[in-house]
Amino acid sequence: MKLKNSDGMQLVFLFLQALFLSFGGMIFPFLYLFLPAPFLTTSRTDGPIIPLAIFGAVCLSMGLLVTPVAGLLIFTLFGPLILTLDYAIRRELPVDTTIWMAALITVIAMAVAAYTTGFLAEIQSGAFVRELMAVEESMVEEGLIPGNLGFSLSQWADQSLSLLPAAAVLFSLLISYTSFAMTGRRMFLRGVIIRQPNPFPLMSLPRGITGFSLLLVAVLYLLGEQMGEPISLLAANGMVILTGVLFFQGLSVLDFFLIGFLSSSWLRTVLLIFLLMMPGVQIVVTFLGLIEVVFPLRRRIRRM
Repeated sequence: MKLKNSDGMQLVFLFLQALFLSFGGMIFPFLYLFLPAPFLTTSRTDGPIIPLAIFGAVCLSMGLLVTPVAGLLIFTLFGPLILTLDYAIRRELPVDTTIWMAALITVIAMAVAAYTTGFLAEIQSGAFVRELMAVEESMVEEGLIPGNLGFSLSQWADQSLSLLPAAAVLFSLLISYTSFAMTGRRMFLRGVIIRQPNPFPLMSLPRGITGFSLLLVAVLYLLGEQMGEPISLLAANGMVILTGVLFFQGLSVLDFFLIGFLSSSWLRTVLLIFLLMMPGVQIVVTFLGLIEVVFPLRRRIRRM
């Protein structure tokens, strides 16, 4: 089906929408999850040149209105992702291949951004942690926070920085899946069906890759006891990635079961957020994701 090209007002709306998401994302980072999809949808109707030009204008506007670094970061992080997903959609590549390829490109883009802004150098030199500790010491001296809490925060920050690679991979997978899925839904509303991920309640991890990842992380943990900190750090990052992916798988299974009680996706989302705020629920959801990988619960229920 041939799609109708966007008119001038639609392109202006695209620019304003992307600019709003870019500004809002500085306060509420989750808004960046919605940034690539409008450009990908427009690329299917108008070709890649026009939406990329608008995306460049948005980055330039952020550079002028906020700081040049802000515009450069948005361009570096989301430009390659949009190009990769657009290429994969046009080539009709398999869904899993598209998501992993887009995630890999995004991880590389994040590494480039960390290097060019000097953030990576600060972490490697320890300057970032020292600055954080200096701020915490001043807050302790002024009585703003207890002394033991300041030490806990410093220790937590040091450990969190060592797990930044895992956080980057999880964010890349999340934004790749979200952008791809939202683009598919937008195209469906326009009467065009493309290859796209399953709806979130039916999201399913590849069993072979997940099983291999479990085995690999276990081996790395065993080797870490013999070969020292670098392998242990690699194993810790691998465990965080695997746990995060299983968590989202479990969340998908829970959403699937809630459909029988709540048909509204918004109400289910609110309920899931409320449940996740309860202590211990995150562990249960992650374990549910692991069970789904080993014994596909939803497939068994649909066959009954």
